[in-house]
Amino acid sequence: MPEIALKKLFKLKGLASPLYGSIFENAVIFASYTFFQNQINNFNDRPKDNELSLPNLCLAGALSGATISFIMTPVELIKCNLQVQDLAKVNQGKLKYSGPVAVIFSTLKEKGFTGLFQGQVGTLMREAVGNAAWFGAYETACAGFIKRKKYLNKSSYVSKKDLSNGELMAAGALAGMSYQAAFFPADVVKSRQQTQEVLTGVNKSFVQISKDLFKEQGIKGFFRGFTLTILRSAPTSACIFWSFETLKRNFAH
Repeated sequence: MPEIALKKLFKLKGLASPLYGSIFENAVIFASYTFFQNQINNFNDRPKDNELSLPNLCLAGALSGATISFIMTPVELIKCNLQVQDLAKVNQGKLKYSGPVAVIFSTLKEKGFTGLFQGQVGTLMREAVGNAAWFGAYETACAGFIKRKKYLNKSSYVSKKDLSNGELMAAGALAGMSYQAAFFPADVVKSRQQTQEVLTGVNKSFVQISKDLFKEQGIKGFFRGFTLTILRSAPTSACIFWSFETLKRNFAH
């Protein structure tokens, strides 16, 4: 699963803000994923509960990622700028932003509404490709577990509802690692693009930042923090998918 940017947006005491942010982001992702699955079936004149092929599931995941990117870009712009405040103070002698609202109003004043979407290219690439891999890996793993159960139980009908908690979480963990591996470099470049003005006072494009990063650090520069991110994403994604499937089992009709 992608890194939950909303969890760190408002640094309030306790866990309420991170929890609400995480719930909102994942609600949008899964609602979009279900919506686009239904639209693909409608396009092909098939019932909504028709089981899609893996390429179509990946397509639904990519479209859900593209949808969430338009929410994530402004959120991550705010988060990234606030996270570099201490360094900005060292460079410029004072903090530029007093909080999230200050980032929003300053951006709107200096760059207009489109300024809130600085880094949109990187976020769109990450979320579209990442969520295609996220859902694709999860569905592939689940299909593997289902096939195994059919063989062991000598049963012709086994569904996700028959998978154990451990199997669901294992599939979710694989999905989280696949998400990060799919387009990690785009996220690195996007983060640089969203913080460059606060840190350096310049404003470069996604492509130019990519060129500069490669010139400075080579290919390794695009994968800094990759291992830690992969390891962190596995348990997070495992819990997300387990929660999603558990809710479906108990409340879906």
